[in-house]
This record gives sequence, C-alpha cells and structure tokens, in this order.
Amino acid sequence: MDLEGEAEFLVEGSDDGFGIVLRPVVTVLRDGAWTYTAEDIESIERGLCDLREGRERVMTEAELRAMAEVAQE
Repeated sequence: MDLEGEAEFLVEGSDDGFGIVLRPVVTVLRDGAWTYTAEDIESIERGLCDLREGRERVMTEAELRAMAEVAQE
C-alpha cells in the first residue's frame, strides 16, 4: 500500500460478509471547507465513484498539457 506517516481509512464490511474493506479518506478541516462549492464536492464524489468502479484513464504529461492548452482557449 506504500503508506507513509499517518493515514485515515473508512472501514466497511466486505460484500461476502467475511472481511473488511479499508478505503483511504481525506479529511478537510472545517476552516478550509468553505473553499469547496457543492459542484466541486459533487465532481470529486463522481471521480471517486469512477475510481471505485474501475473507470480510470492513465495519461501522459504531454496529454495533460494538451488538455490544459485547450481549456485555456
């Protein structure tokens, strides 16, 4: 798992009922929570759901830079 330092996890029961699933979580302090709009939180939740369901794409740095250039136009 390559964990360093402290880590927080959400503990869930496994689907078969015989184990547990540890899901890493990120805690946002109340002081910083105002920076996230409802749309931001929804977008993050959609992304996490995609990852959990195996919908992911690995991109090269060049592909990311090309996307950033299109977004700036």
